Amino acid sequence: NHCRLSNKAMMYLSRGLKSNQTLQHLDLGHNSFAEPQCVKYLTDAMRQHRGCITDLELHKCGLTTESLLMLSQLIA
Repeated sequence: NHCRLSNKAMMYLSRGLKSNQTLQHLDLGHNSFAEPQCVKYLTDAMRQHRGCITDLELHKCGLTTESLLMLSQLIA
């Protein structure tokens, strides 16, 4: 956490997550995800491997309503 991940960094992280087979805990706390595109990269990757990441921490990320709606679709 506290990485200050940019939109581009989230794009690269999501590429890695799409091939994830073992990572279960991901702490992205204290990153600014005010831009919904950051969360879209994350949710697209997690949707591809549903169930791999069982613990996702997003505290103090400045999530918007739009971002929360995208995340909620992962657990619906």
